[in-house]
Amino acid sequence: MTIKVATGTLVVYTDVACAWSTVGLTRLYAARERAQDRLRVDHRLFLPEDVDRFPVPKRYLDAEIPVVGHLVPELEFKPWQQDHRPGR
Repeated sequence: MTIKVATGTLVVYTDVACAWSTVGLTRLYAARERAQDRLRVDHRLFLPEDVDRFPVPKRYLDAEIPVVGHLVPELEFKPWQQDHRPGR
């Protein structure tokens, strides 16, 4: 598979709801701003479940929050407080 990318463009593939991706993108966009927006970001999303063939357990995601939260405190990462089960 060949991906055509225009000069000055960075193609980034990230998980739809990954905290680590959010930290990386936050830092990337801050760096782009410091470079006077000379870089175009082509942000493409994917679901890890499509690759791994199983859902990421919520307990794994919850364990990342305290670590990631300290990296970019202004994003205010915090554990989900409501029931996560559909229809509840």
